[in-house]
Amino acid sequence: MPYEVQSVDAEHADKYKPVFRRVCRNIVPAEAEYFYVRAGVAQQITNHLWIPAGILLIRVRAFMLYEQRRIEVSEESDIFEEMFQFRDWTAVDRVFQL
Repeated sequence: MPYEVQSVDAEHADKYKPVFRRVCRNIVPAEAEYFYVRAGVAQQITNHLWIPAGILLIRVRAFMLYEQRRIEVSEESDIFEEMFQFRDWTAVDRVFQL
């Protein structure tokens, strides 16, 4: 389950580069390879992250695959571009106020 967290500046969205950006290649530990969740079961996976003071909004984007394998995602490319290389996935794209 790869995810990305970045700062958001709503006033300058058209010409703004994030002050803070962190990409996690995979929240699933390497020794686990993948997490299995049975259909109809809600699973909550959490991760803690320090965000610099002064950042008021963050955008979190993540996706998960339905395959029984661990994937590696490049920190250089857009996380959703990586996602579109796979056939079956579920994604979230949310903004949170801090």
